Amino acid sequence: METYDMKPDAPAEYRGIFSTKTNVPGMEVCELLPLHAKCADKYTLIRSVSHEFADHGGGHKRFLTGYKPKEPAGFVNDNPMAGSVVSKLREHVKRGLPNYIAEVDGGRQGVDTFSFGSAYLGSTTTPFFVAGDPGVEGFKVENLGIAPGMADPLDDRARLLGGGMRTGQVVGATNSRGEYPTERPLKPEDWWATVYRHLGIDWTGSFLDHSGRPMPILPGGEPIAEILPGMPA
Repeated sequence: METYDMKPDAPAEYRGIFSTKTNVPGMEVCELLPLHAKCADKYTLIRSVSHEFADHGGGHKRFLTGYKPKEPAGFVNDNPMAGSVVSKLREHVKRGLPNYIAEVDGGRQGVDTFSFGSAYLGSTTTPFFVAGDPGVEGFKVENLGIAPGMADPLDDRARLLGGGMRTGQVVGATNSRGEYPTERPLKPEDWWATVYRHLGIDWTGSFLDHSGRPMPILPGGEPIAEILPGMPA
């Protein structure tokens, strides 16, 4: 309620204190994100993805894997994160960078690394963890970079890549206090089905776990038609 779903008509104790209009009628984002407001026609807001885990530990895993996690959520990596799934099914794609990069330090205290794990897919699909704080001056990724001078021509450029999605719209809505979806309710598995379809991955497929049992990539879900090119909205 402080970023992309401002609820300007909600009671004062609920609504966000910031607001700004965007370059798309009906879309508002926080005034602390003015550049987002200027390019609202280049992205879509999905306001109705929800799940049943309110805590960070379970919530991380519920969203990042598409599965309801086993509990206690912070001590077992029972399902692979979507990045590991993509890394496994697109391992043939070689572009000079790891297929799965996590912008967290895998050894840092307080980070739920179980949310980012590969589970039964094996160590080759675990993420390349980026240690350190990218916001600190002089930050660099160890053992990964380009030759000095090669990036100079890019210093004055900025590029927004949308992947061909339908943009400049709002999908779904929540009630006046942002407590639950009221229009187009969606789950994390719907989001990942959308991502997988866009990457050419069959989200209805499965892997074999360590016991040889088939484990569906997702427990359900359908691509979000409103944002995908080539699908009837």
